[in-house]
Amino acid sequence: MADYLSLLNQVRSGELTSFEVTPEVFSDFQKAWASFDYQSAIRGVAHQNGHITYEKA
Repeated sequence: MADYLSLLNQVRSGELTSFEVTPEVFSDFQKAWASFDYQSAIRGVAHQNGHITYEKA
């Protein structure tokens, strides 16, 4: 399982430009997202088949 809090913080800080979440792992990601204090700094871009790319807002 990926460390989604770490990925979110890396996007927020500019270390990463984006990362993708698939429908298969979304429930794991959602737990990290719910506890992420800087949700307004990240945006999700939806794609076909339930894939979402998270990037700096």
